[in-house]
Amino acid sequence: MTTPSLPTTVRSQADLELFWRTAMEPLGFSRPALWITFIRDGEPSGVLIEITDLPRTPQVEDLDGFAAMLDGIAAEHPGASAAILLARPGRGGVTGRDRTWAAGLRAAAERAHVAFEPVHLATDDTLVPVTPDDLAGVTA
Repeated sequence: MTTPSLPTTVRSQADLELFWRTAMEPLGFSRPALWITFIRDGEPSGVLIEITDLPRTPQVEDLDGFAAMLDGIAAEHPGASAAILLARPGRGGVTGRDRTWAAGLRAAAERAHVAFEPVHLATDDTLVPVTPDDLAGVTA
């Protein structure tokens, strides 16, 4: 079986969704994970970082650690923005727990002064962006 190449250009939300879809298909996850890449001038870095063993909901220390990690990695990719995907087992779209994670990840990126793309969610049967409307009123 041939693994498809990841898109080399990400200049729009549709491009980013295609990037994540190509990286994650076939969908289906045995455990929650975060996936991160950096995009500069429309070009993904070519590196995908996976973080596993996520708690059900993000704790302050988890998000502080994530912010510190983003800050360190961003130093290696100046001018790039972080693209983050939350993957979890189960079916369906964005849940309250997913919203809490996405809001926490955004807040961590902001604390680290790292530009970021919209967080995406992948489950066993769907891959979608977590939109600003999804995050309205959610605190991390």
